[in-house]
Amino acid sequence: MRKRVLFFSLFFVSFPFFFTDKRKSLIFATKSRNLLCPSTNAKTDRMKLSVIVPVYNVEKYLPRCLDSFLWQGMEAGEWEVICVNDGSPDNCGAILAEYVAKHPCVFKVITQENLGLCVARNTGMQIAKGEWIAFVDSDDYLVDNGYRYLIDHYCSPEVDVVAFENHYLYTDGVDRKFADVPLEGKILYEGDGVEGQNQFEMPHVWSKLYRRTFLQENDIKFMDIYLEDLLFNFQVFRCQPHLIYTDCKAYGYEKNNGGSLMRQAKKGIVLKQLNGLLFGVEYMNDYLSGTETDLMTTAHRCVNIYLDHFYRKAFRVRLTWGEWRKLFGRLRKQPIHRATTLRGNSGAYKRVAMLRNCSSHSYLAYLLISTLYRKILYKTV
Repeated sequence: MRKRVLFFSLFFVSFPFFFTDKRKSLIFATKSRNLLCPSTNAKTDRMKLSVIVPVYNVEKYLPRCLDSFLWQGMEAGEWEVICVNDGSPDNCGAILAEYVAKHPCVFKVITQENLGLCVARNTGMQIAKGEWIAFVDSDDYLVDNGYRYLIDHYCSPEVDVVAFENHYLYTDGVDRKFADVPLEGKILYEGDGVEGQNQFEMPHVWSKLYRRTFLQENDIKFMDIYLEDLLFNFQVFRCQPHLIYTDCKAYGYEKNNGGSLMRQAKKGIVLKQLNGLLFGVEYMNDYLSGTETDLMTTAHRCVNIYLDHFYRKAFRVRLTWGEWRKLFGRLRKQPIHRATTLRGNSGAYKRVAMLRNCSSHSYLAYLLISTLYRKILYKTV
């Protein structure tokens, strides 16, 4: 009898320890599974961030970009990476499928016909659920834990835009640098976005986080032009967001991608870019001729950038006399003299002004210069 009582006493004393250990292990396993693949009924208000990645003809760079998302310190269900396959003709589709299969709770893929970068970004914005929206170019990548740091330190409820800095890369997709760099950054500016945009040059969308509801309430989308970031951000800052600008370097920008749109020399692509640049000039001049003056410095700066790119792009191809007259005829109607007095803004105006009178002498000068450009700088005929 005593042995039986002793046995049951020992059993009931040891049973809670056994059960607790087992229960802990079950809880840990469940949490691990939830981190990898949360329930489809997870609340959308937990979604802090949506990252939009347009993908086109970047199979060399894409794995490096996608790998960097796996080192951001963000939990599944807390964010989403929306990859928009813009009809990419290379192996990008297969690469994306592989990452979705391995990490279905992080990556989402939308496939569409080739409609361009701006349409791809707008497509991603339409389905984004995160409180914040970020844009990443698929030939770039993120510094480890970059988004985690930005979300935790700067994305407070009263902020609409968080701007940050980047590292420039010249690796041509070979490796990932700056993985272990310190992310600690100080705030360089906080306050009215108009004043901040005039004070600092912040032209890129990939170096910012945007509050999704701010973009939706102000109906801000990408216009299908070359250097679309300038116009997108101009629309953002016209709406007077609350801005934080930090020197935290969370992004790696690849400068050595020879196949990027910035370096295209195909005539059809360049003609589309030139027309887009002229649209940007016209848009900014419309603003400058109106009653709004808050972003005048930024508008002049944008016109200067558009004209500078227009000048250089025009020499990358051989325009016919009709194409020349049509493009430079539009440019001739623009009052490009207005910003020549601004410090640092006169160069592009002067370079374009000498060719904008559409005369036969200007066209001959253009043919001579463009031939030299193509042979010496671009190694083409």
